Amino acid sequence: MANKPDWLNERSAAIPLIIDNDQIKVVLVTTKPKQKDNWIFPKGQVELGMSAYDSAAKEAFEEAGVIGRVSPTLLDEYQHDKWGGKMCVKVYTLEVTEILDVWHEMQDRNRQIIPLDEAIKIVQSSQKQSLLKLKQQIQNQ
Repeated sequence: MANKPDWLNERSAAIPLIIDNDQIKVVLVTTKPKQKDNWIFPKGQVELGMSAYDSAAKEAFEEAGVIGRVSPTLLDEYQHDKWGGKMCVKVYTLEVTEILDVWHEMQDRNRQIIPLDEAIKIVQSSQKQSLLKLKQQIQNQ
């Protein structure tokens, strides 16, 4: 899409994290439409007038039905193929404080909460590096 505006290229993602008895769990969703084995963390276009990290939190709310505290610190960036081109996705962490029973995209997506190591094994390759970077960051603390 050669003539698309720059703002259309802006993407952000949230890795929703649940800290449970010193174990880190990740909230994953399926891509739309529901596909059994295509697990991702929530991502989408950065909303006009929003920061990338606030927009990432909004995606987590809409796609995964989670609310939490998003870190304004960029964790990672990765390339995502969309609409015939490559887009850069900025990745942030979100510490989950509430898991909703009903959410916007629950009819379109499955959700699961799994340990970080399991999430690393099943996410799409374009997002795997972000989870590996998160794991390394946690180990270095």
